[in-house]
Amino acid sequence: MSGKLDIKNLSFKHKFLINLLYKNAKKKDLIELTKNELDIINAYEQTSDFRLSKLEKLMSEL
Repeated sequence: MSGKLDIKNLSFKHKFLINLLYKNAKKKDLIELTKNELDIINAYEQTSDFRLSKLEKLMSEL
């Protein structure tokens, strides 16, 4: 699929940025979300092998 956000193929800094975008988008009401924000949420939540808990722990320590 062209243009698909594949989190597992991103560098650490890009994963970190996507995580920030995801957390920001999750704070918004559903009707306020842009298509890009919805895509980020969907891609982020559908990625099973991405170590979300480790990244979230690291972000909370910053």
